Formats: sequence, structure tokens, C-alpha cells
Amino acid sequence: MNEIVIFGIMFLLFALRVPICFAMAWMAIGYMLLTGDIAFTVLVQRMVSSLDSFPLMAIPFFMLTGRLMNSCGATEHIFSFANAVVGRFRGGMGHVTVVSNMIMAGMSGSAVADASGLGLVLLRALESNGYSKKFAAALIGSAAIIGPIIPPSIPFVIYGSLVNVSVGRLFLGGIIPGVLLGLCFMARVYALSVKRGYPRGEPTSLLDLLRNLKTTGPALLLVVVLIGGILSGYFTPTEAAAVSAVYALFLGFFVYPRLTLATLIEDLTESAKSTCVLLLIISAAAAFGIVLARNKIPQLVVTALLSVSSNQLVELLIINIMLFILGCIMEGTAIIIILGPVFAEVAHGLGIDPVFMGVMVVLNLMIGLLTPPVGMIIYVMNRIAGISMSDFMEEAWGFVWMALAALGIICLFPGLVTFIPNLLMGVAK
Repeated sequence: MNEIVIFGIMFLLFALRVPICFAMAWMAIGYMLLTGDIAFTVLVQRMVSSLDSFPLMAIPFFMLTGRLMNSCGATEHIFSFANAVVGRFRGGMGHVTVVSNMIMAGMSGSAVADASGLGLVLLRALESNGYSKKFAAALIGSAAIIGPIIPPSIPFVIYGSLVNVSVGRLFLGGIIPGVLLGLCFMARVYALSVKRGYPRGEPTSLLDLLRNLKTTGPALLLVVVLIGGILSGYFTPTEAAAVSAVYALFLGFFVYPRLTLATLIEDLTESAKSTCVLLLIISAAAAFGIVLARNKIPQLVVTALLSVSSNQLVELLIINIMLFILGCIMEGTAIIIILGPVFAEVAHGLGIDPVFMGVMVVLNLMIGLLTPPVGMIIYVMNRIAGISMSDFMEEAWGFVWMALAALGIICLFPGLVTFIPNLLMGVAK
């Protein structure tokens, strides 16, 4: 009975918009006080030990890399390069928005960071080309969820460290799904551009394209350094994150010399704040996980899922529906920490590749960033564009459906996820 009351209080806190980390932490503390089933020292030790992870050290470095790339103006060069490549097509500026986010995805690993960093620049460009503000905001926000799918990816770091799956394989597994997601969004942009008469940009000559590539090349090289270094074995994904931050500093001071000491201090401060928020969620979710474990909730969920059907597609459909609903009401990081091990065990029981399961889970939860009431991207874009949630969602639902289509394709063809990891790193044993 106590458990029902405590879980009810937690969901009430969710409904009252209490930050999820505090809701989970207070639920765990309430359970401890009412039942006496968990010692306070055990609870604290679990919260602290959940942060004692080498892969998690990558998070602040990826956060810092994204902010430094924005501060030094690299994002503007990326935007210019994307415009030179795809701006000539119908709905050109919309395609530029998607491609810019696909390139930035290889640098920050965070959807919210990409939306915040590129949002204002892209919004102005889209509006000046005749796009409505609400469509522009929905497109920018939707394109930002590509960020955590194409490597590097902070959610992949968390998932891999939690369920003991190679973060490097998860990074590689996200490449094709990330590109597929971008193509789905571009298809919607094209269809709406034809329907609404959105313009195409001016064609770019080969010489101008090469000039753009020369200017943007140093920024694009960051992706090569990251992936190449991991594949060659020169450094781990965590070390790659540190290298990316150092490289971004180099770009900011020597290649695109717009970075100042004041800007650097601000970027360090904001990166530290963002990291602390994320680690607080991870720690609170670990405490919440103890309560779930004490009540054998994970085992019950695994048993229930495995008993429904032995068909992989049926199980994947159930899991995706569950994740989509949870993604609408909970923060994605907390869901990964709480249910990641559960889905990993289900994957093992059904013979599903663990890398595929990780990519599928993360992609589904990134869609949750676009869905009310919790979707963080909605609030970021509402603030940047100065529009209401209803205006944003009026245009965003179409992109949500396209993202779900991309998710459905990788579920039907899981080889799209595992092809590159198996090709470059060998088949996992």
C-alpha cells in the first residue's frame, strides 16, 4: 500500500511540473522513511556511485565542445556550407536547416544544445525567406533531435555506460538512422515547399562551393578526428570528448578567432551548469532505481514483455509504444537510466542486437523532446521564436510522424543500425 501511495505522489509531482530529478529523489526518500526497507547510507551510496563512471566524463566535454563551436562562429560557417550544398532545391532554406543540424550533430551530441545554438540564426534566415515563424520554429526544433543520433551522442554515452554496451559501436550504429531521420525531414520540407510555394535558393557555383568547403573544413574535421580516433583505437569515446573540446578551443582562438577569455569563461560556466543538471537527474534516477529493484518492478516488466510474444517485431512495437508514452511525460535521461537495463535484458532474451536496442531507445526518446507536455525542445523554441506551444505543435506534429516513420524503418530493417559497427569493428561476440 505504501508503494502505491509513494508512486502516486511522484506522478502528482510530475503533473505539478516539479523537476523530475527532485520528484524521483523525494519519492525514494519517502519510500525509505515509510517502509524502512532501504537504509539511508545505501541510498546515498547508490546515488554517488552512479556518477562514478569513466564514460560519463565525456558529457561535460561534449557540452563544452558544442558551446565553443557556437561561440567561435563555426556554426555560421556550417550554415553557409549547407546553403551552398542544398540551398538550390525547392524549400532550400528548410533543407539547409536540416543539413546544418546533421553536421552540428557530429560536434555537440545534444539536441537542446543544437536547438539553442543554431536556433536564432536559422530562424532569422527562414523568416527572411518567407517561411512562417511557427513552421520555422518547428523545423529547427525537429532537426535538432538528429543531434543525439549521429555521433557523438550524450544519450549513447549514458546508455552504453549503464548497460555495458560499447559506446563506440553505439556511435557508429547511429550514423545511418541519423541520416535517415534527416532525409525524412527533408522529404516533408520539400512536400510542404511545393504545397505552400516556399522558394528555392540561388544555385551555387563549384568555385563558391569549394570556397565554402575551405572555410568550413577545419570545423568539419572535428567529426573526422572524433570518429577516426575512436575507430583507430587512439582514444576511447571519453578521451575523444576531451580531444574534441581541445580542438574546439584551437578553432576558437586560431582558426575562427572570435573566442575571448570572457566568452570562454561563460562557456565553461554554462557547460558546468548543464552537466550538473544532467548528473543530478542521473543520480536521482539511481535512487529511484533502488525502489524499483526492491519491488522487483524490472523483473516484472521483463517477464511481462517476454510473455506477450516471441516475435521480435511485436515486442519492439510494444516497447516503442511504451517509450513514446513515457517520453511525453518524463525526461529521456531518466527513462534511459530506469528502463535501459530492462530493455537490454529483453533484447538478450529475444536475441536482439544490444546496439540496435540502444539506438532504437534513444531515437524514440529524442522524439519525446518534441511532444508535450515535457518536451524540452518545445520550450527552447518557444523562447527563441516567441510563439505558443499550440503554434509550435501545429507544425511539429508532421515532423513527429516523419520521425516515427524513420523509427519504424530501422525496426523493420535492424541491419541499418548494425551494418557500420559490424563493418568497421567486427561482429560483436
